[in-house]
Amino acid sequence: MLMNIIMVHDDHKFIEEAARALGLAGHNVVTFGDPMEALTALENDRFEILITRVRFPPGRPNGVALAQMALLKRPAHCTNEPRDVEDRNYSGPPADDNQVNRAHSNGTSE
Repeated sequence: MLMNIIMVHDDHKFIEEAARALGLAGHNVVTFGDPMEALTALENDRFEILITRVRFPPGRPNGVALAQMALLKRPAHCTNEPRDVEDRNYSGPPADDNQVNRAHSNGTSE
C-alpha cells in the first residue's frame, strides 16, 4: 500500500536519505526542516504518515506537539495506530496545553 508521508527533521542529510529510500519503495514523500512549515502542509494536504524528530532546537515545537497540533487541526484526517503494547491502552485524544499545564503544576500526569 503506497502512502503519502510527511517527514520533519532538521538534519538535511538524514531526511534526504530517508525520503529517498521511502520514495524508492513507491511512497510519496514531502520533507520539511521546520515543524511550523510542516504544520501548514498538514493543515492543507492529506498525509497518512507523519515521521518527525522528537526534539527540535529551542523555539520550535517538538515532534509530539507537532502531532498533537495536527490532530487538533484536522482530526478527521488523522489516525493514532498503536505502535506497541503501551500505545494499545491509549483511549483518548492528546491532552491540550491547559491539561498538560494543570498536570505539571499539580505534580500529576493526566
